[in-house]
Amino acid sequence: MVTVKFYANLRVITNKKEEEVVGVDEIGPLLEYLVGKYGSEFREMIYKGSTLYDNVIILVNGKNINYLSGLKTKLNEGEEVNIFPPVAGG
Repeated sequence: MVTVKFYANLRVITNKKEEEVVGVDEIGPLLEYLVGKYGSEFREMIYKGSTLYDNVIILVNGKNINYLSGLKTKLNEGEEVNIFPPVAGG
C-alpha cells in the first residue's frame, strides 16, 4: 500500500487530502490508476499531452521523481507520494 497525498486543485478534483493505493509499483502506473479513477480533469492537471507538465511536482518520500527515475520510479510498500499540480499566480 502506498499513501498518495493531493495538494491544491487536486484536492478539489479528488475531494480528498490523501488516499491509500494498492497494487502499483511505479509512479507511471500509479498516475494512470489515478487518472482512471478521477478522469480527464485529473489528467489535464498533471499531463500536457502524454508527458507530465514541467512544473508538476511529484515526491516519493520527500524526493522529487525528477532526481530519481521519473515515471519509472519504483514504489515500495509504505511509501508516501505527494502530488503538487502546476500553480499559477502573481
